Amino acid sequence: MVPIPEIQPGTDFVSPDGSRSPAIVVITGMSGAGKTSVLRVFEDANYFTIDNLPPQLLDKFIALCLAGPEAGRSYSGMAVVIDIRARGFFEGLLDSVLEVKNAGYDVKIIFLDAKDHILVRRYKETRREHPLANPGEQLDKAIERERLMLASVERAADFTLDTSNLKSADLKQHITSYISTERGKPKTNIRVLSFGYKHGIPLDLDFVFDVRFLPNPFYEPELKALTGLEKEVGEFIERSPECEEFRKRIKDLLTWLIPKFTDEGRLRLNIALGCTGGRHRSVYLAEKIGEDLRARGYQVNVVHRDISK
Repeated sequence: MVPIPEIQPGTDFVSPDGSRSPAIVVITGMSGAGKTSVLRVFEDANYFTIDNLPPQLLDKFIALCLAGPEAGRSYSGMAVVIDIRARGFFEGLLDSVLEVKNAGYDVKIIFLDAKDHILVRRYKETRREHPLANPGEQLDKAIERERLMLASVERAADFTLDTSNLKSADLKQHITSYISTERGKPKTNIRVLSFGYKHGIPLDLDFVFDVRFLPNPFYEPELKALTGLEKEVGEFIERSPECEEFRKRIKDLLTWLIPKFTDEGRLRLNIALGCTGGRHRSVYLAEKIGEDLRARGYQVNVVHRDISK
């Protein structure tokens, strides 16, 4: 058994070795109120997540995250769903949360609710069984029992959200706003990808820019075997007056657009630049666009899909 590392109360986010300790979010509430959807939002925000965790394992989960093989990864926090599916174990939720808080960790409880008739409708639409339903019993009876069991947890919650009239996008926006308030606004992670059109267009993209209008180093004998990572190729492409203008326009467009996507809760964006073979022009421009975005403070990963083909 791995003991949970203790930190001094009042020194949130600092573990015994002085490293930053991530926040722990417990997502709970009524069955059918949207807990799984909320968990996905936290996962997209770079939280380490797990669904349907028995509350008695909360401290073990935290200890493993902080001391196990994932400890070196830069997670924003931990988010777990603990709900009535734990059955008899669920009664220990508040005690488990208190134990973790007493160890000095920042723990928040998010409670999701919805009107009874909305919960009934959602269950009928999904044709799933309520975890507390007895054979042949009316669904509203199971919902009533669940409310009684969750009453003390709802009172102890740090954030309560009624999802009755929320669409998926609205729910995501509410939770993203909560994360922003608790941890500061999350930054959008950006992947800049170079590719060759003759090898096919990647599917998982948000923006695609065609750079085949630029002079092609492939037709220069001394440059053909090189790639866009080589200085000589870059100098050749830069001699085209359209190159600098194109780069400036792309930089201006993306620096205007990315904050708007971030405000909508988009935490990952895939930007691609394509040329004929994916070895020269697109590689060079992808590197330069990556530099421009990093200079603006964004986390950027540049990938060259076809550079070795």
